Amino acid sequence: MRAPSIEQITDVVAQEWSVPVALLRSEQRTVSVTEPRGVIYVLARERTDLTWAAIAAHFGRGVRGAIDAHHATVARIAKDKQLRARVRKVLAQLAQTERKGGG
Repeated sequence: MRAPSIEQITDVVAQEWSVPVALLRSEQRTVSVTEPRGVIYVLARERTDLTWAAIAAHFGRGVRGAIDAHHATVARIAKDKQLRARVRKVLAQLAQTERKGGG
């Protein structure tokens, strides 16, 4: 099984949070956008071989901001059962996509 691409991760997270991909890549900083964007940072870092620079560039962000958002999201996932469940659901959907041979 190969690792998901950042595009696949973005698409599945966008679907789970009902947020358009364009909005996730925008400058918007509301919780409805920053939470799923942070989840993408976490999954992209943990499930791909992408560098911080590549992950940040995917969203038009700086590396420091992406790292800070990643750390904040990891802490939220550890404390928030509902968020953790949503991340598990995304991981299951990504695994299913991988089994079907990609996106």
